Amino acid sequence: MIAILGPKEKIQTFKSLGLNIFPCDAETAQKTADQLTDKYKIIFYTQEIYSSLKDTIARFQKHPLPCFVLMPSQEEKLSAERIRELVKKATGTDLLNK
Repeated sequence: MIAILGPKEKIQTFKSLGLNIFPCDAETAQKTADQLTDKYKIIFYTQEIYSSLKDTIARFQKHPLPCFVLMPSQEEKLSAERIRELVKKATGTDLLNK
């Protein structure tokens, strides 16, 4: 349901939250994202790979899913609750409510 894209050192901790991580860099981000668009409803990505994903994000902008969401910078603490808020904002529903 939720994928996280970005440099391994920036996304590794999200694995402990039960999220699927897909380490990639600027060179591999586009290919990785394209492979995930049919399987994931929400794809978070880091600032480091944004420029590589512009075409993919633009292609899906007019579709409800998948929803691409830029992850907050490192200065902003990203907790499980914050991820839940971002998912709710992106989809209009609380998909992670337990």
